[in-house]
Amino acid sequence: MSAKSDGGTFSMSMDNKSVSFSVNSGKEPGVAFTCPFQVAEPGLHRLRLVCEKAATGTQFHWMTLSGSCVKDAAVLRKRWRP
Repeated sequence: MSAKSDGGTFSMSMDNKSVSFSVNSGKEPGVAFTCPFQVAEPGLHRLRLVCEKAATGTQFHWMTLSGSCVKDAAVLRKRWRP
């Protein structure tokens, strides 16, 4: 993520776990947060990123998932709601 001023507050949830984080200002895209979620078993999981409050100009650039349970996995559906 990147933001021109204080980026704001976001929450991320996966299955029944949730965590909140803040984004600091920065001109270049960078890692805003490393999520502590663990995927114990392969299968269908819902990952959700919610913008609670964001400054004008805050941008979401990418998300990376890693681990043995996501190897050869695919995105079933993605939705973006402004």
